[in-house]
Amino acid sequence: MKSALILIGVIAVTVIQAAIAIPADMDDTVRAKVSEVTTGFEALAQSACEYHAATGQFPAQDFPIRDLVALSQSYGTFSCLARASKDDITYRFTFNNVISSSLNGCTLDMKITYNPSEGYVKRWLSTSTLPEGLRPRN
Repeated sequence: MKSALILIGVIAVTVIQAAIAIPADMDDTVRAKVSEVTTGFEALAQSACEYHAATGQFPAQDFPIRDLVALSQSYGTFSCLARASKDDITYRFTFNNVISSSLNGCTLDMKITYNPSEGYVKRWLSTSTLPEGLRPRN
């Protein structure tokens, strides 16, 4: 009888630990996948800056991103949100539900500007709808 109670106690502790560990592990997985997207943004920014350096302007808004850089779109879609001038461009990533259903439709926006005195400057925009804790910092 005593050993059965001990066994029940051990099982209860194990279940509680698993209930705590599984959500934390899922958060780490989501963060890692969002990090893959931000790495894609880094490659896109590098390619867009090289394009600007070669041509004197960022690509047109309808310029196919795949012609700039090969990006994985497993977790959503990269697109050009706006090009206000030849020296600034904004890219957006729209998440699908592959990472998490709670991120489906969330966006992450990055703006690149060129200024002769500062060079190329990349900023993450507040227009992003990705939850604050998952957004990269400027």
